[in-house]
Amino acid sequence: MRHTRPIRHIGPAKTNRRGLTLLELVIVLAVLAVLASLAAPGMGERLRAQRLHSAAEALVLDIAHARDDAARRGDALHIEARLGRQQWCWSVSTQAQCNCGANSGTAAGDSPGAALGPAPAAAPAVAEGGAAPASCRLKNVVAAEFPGIGLERAAPVRIGADGVASEALAAVFVSGERKLQVHVSRFGRGWVCDPLGVSQRVPRC
Repeated sequence: MRHTRPIRHIGPAKTNRRGLTLLELVIVLAVLAVLASLAAPGMGERLRAQRLHSAAEALVLDIAHARDDAARRGDALHIEARLGRQQWCWSVSTQAQCNCGANSGTAAGDSPGAALGPAPAAAPAVAEGGAAPASCRLKNVVAAEFPGIGLERAAPVRIGADGVASEALAAVFVSGERKLQVHVSRFGRGWVCDPLGVSQRVPRC
């Protein structure tokens, strides 16, 4: 009588599976926390620099649009600002001294930019409450659109229907130690420069 050996079922090879211990998990989380703390200041600085450039470039774009719009309308347009570290604004308007702060709010201690050129022949009509009417403004930009950015200096710019502008240092935007200047040429062209020469995106003033 022939004897047969029982068939042995061979299962998958046993592997030494080992997860992370609690101590190892704590160490990994601690390392990640240190790396995040090292990266956070750099990310914050890059974000502030981006906002600073965005504010300056937005004003340059508004200057270009105002130049085109003045030619289309056949009448001068005005770009004026109110200064401040936290509450500032600028407007593109059909009249000089059209207060951009009427609907944006101006913090205590903020002061309007000094006017350039001759005074207007007639002051704009005044609405209730002493604010210039919003109807004179074509566009209004406020500080809340660029958090953390201040407006340190500004001068009103008049752009005629012929494209000729009151040449000026239109604005100085600040973020911490960084500054960007916006200039306007006699022919109504705006450009940005860096007085400290630290930006790689714009030339040094």
